[in-house]
Amino acid sequence: MQNSLNSRTTRRASRGAAVAVMLSLALLISCAAERQEVEQLTTSTPMTDIAITDLHEEPTDNAAFVNVVGTIVNRGDKPVSQLSVRVDVMDSVGQVIDSVVTPALAQTIAANGGQAQFSARMSSMHFVTYKAIAISR
Repeated sequence: MQNSLNSRTTRRASRGAAVAVMLSLALLISCAAERQEVEQLTTSTPMTDIAITDLHEEPTDNAAFVNVVGTIVNRGDKPVSQLSVRVDVMDSVGQVIDSVVTPALAQTIAANGGQAQFSARMSSMHFVTYKAIAISR
């Protein structure tokens, strides 16, 4: 009788282990299929990559103002339109003391190296530095 009981216990344990292996395998296969789908979505998405170069100041006809100008470069693989630029003016400790947002550009900037110029009229108050950030609408 003891042999029969041990034999049934061993068969149950073997079945349990087999079920656990099958469930683990099914879970692994379903995760692998899901990962493959995500990779396909990632590789087919167009990329947006905007840079601002040649940022500098130019004088205006009014000494109370200065124009901060630069070049927007579209390094992505799709054209961009309705782009604005925010120029943040900072003091000596890096705190933003003024910001100006340009109107949206009327032109579409071509993909893969297309360029456009922008200009932001700023108060010529005493500031240390500034940065420009492209804003899509």
